Amino acid sequence: MGIAGNWKSIRSGQCKLIEIPTAETNLYELYDTSKDPGETRNIYHPGDPLAEQLAARLHAWLASFDGRGQPARQEQRDIDPATAERLRALGYMNR
Repeated sequence: MGIAGNWKSIRSGQCKLIEIPTAETNLYELYDTSKDPGETRNIYHPGDPLAEQLAARLHAWLASFDGRGQPARQEQRDIDPATAERLRALGYMNR
């Protein structure tokens, strides 16, 4: 079921949404992992506000990456020299 290797999921609290792409559309599964830790009872139904919210968050997160799986380039902001040096010392910036 679905295209192997292309399943995506998102968790929020005790809920987990899985998106399963197929040739025609995307299928979804939604689980309450606090009540169903083995994910055996799919509670997804179209129009579920929670499922729609989780799907929107998943798609927004996926859109934040470029085609190579790297974070999309964000605008560069000026930072003061002291902050830049602290970030370099921590390994967050290159020299």
